[in-house]
Amino acid sequence: MSTRFKIIACLAGFLFISNLCLADEALPKDGKPVTNAGDSEAVVQVLGRDSIVEQLNMGPNATAFWRDLQAFMSHLEMLEDFSKIAHLFGFTVKDRLDLIIPTTPVPAYRSDISDGKYQVAQNIEYRVLSDGRTDKVRIIKLTMTLDVNRICLSALEVRRVFGRGKVYAMVPGWVPPEPQASVFAGAIFGELYGDATDKVNSNKLSIVYAASGCVADIFFQRVIRLP
Repeated sequence: MSTRFKIIACLAGFLFISNLCLADEALPKDGKPVTNAGDSEAVVQVLGRDSIVEQLNMGPNATAFWRDLQAFMSHLEMLEDFSKIAHLFGFTVKDRLDLIIPTTPVPAYRSDISDGKYQVAQNIEYRVLSDGRTDKVRIIKLTMTLDVNRICLSALEVRRVFGRGKVYAMVPGWVPPEPQASVFAGAIFGELYGDATDKVNSNKLSIVYAASGCVADIFFQRVIRLP
């Protein structure tokens, strides 16, 4: 056996033994998996069954997007100027930013929008519509789908910032229990903030949660009167 082969064999043996030692340190002496000793399950009832409320590390990229989303949710007047939305989120577009403005002949929409900055939003659409009663009123909408593989924004986190909205069921015939409706993992549901009507100067924010408990779709709306 050559000297080089002996050295390689010794190193391999050392690494193997070191890994065994590390694995042994990672397990209690009884061989059971490591748990956060003393922590109890936080369980709520969802559709009559146990549902564990877990903590989640959102990640820095998703956190930055969520903070921008909070800023936008608090200032929905930005819906009147798509260039401000694109600047805030770092959206990229194929056509010019002012392709659609509130005075554009309606209905008008654009879907050439990409989330190049955070890459968590998909199917982004910006629309300007009439209320169907007068040419002087515009309903401006922005919709987006969140990629749950890249961001999991929970109802608990949304409510930590914005409080409770008006919950509406996405499952026919199911009415969410009150007041025990703070967690809905396992059920698809929506939550509405703002004015449910289409009155002038009203703002509306609708959030739809996937069965996983993460935000799936977000709908923003603002109603304005043209000068």
